[in-house]
Amino acid sequence: TDFSRIDEWVARLNDWFEKGLREVYFFTHEPDNIRAPELARYLCEQLQNRSDVLVRGPEIRDPDAGRQMSLF
Repeated sequence: TDFSRIDEWVARLNDWFEKGLREVYFFTHEPDNIRAPELARYLCEQLQNRSDVLVRGPEIRDPDAGRQMSLF
């Protein structure tokens, strides 16, 4: 699943941080990008839970906030 792939990335990133990586920019992409914000948030949560890395990530407050409004 996408979440198991994120878990693999978290392990890889933690290894890189232990080897001296200081900063990383991570971009999530999905074929339709519907779950990309959720995956980005999951990545940040997992990094915070599994390491002492300072993480800034998306804050998804209202699930409808990102939807385009209609004219009619």
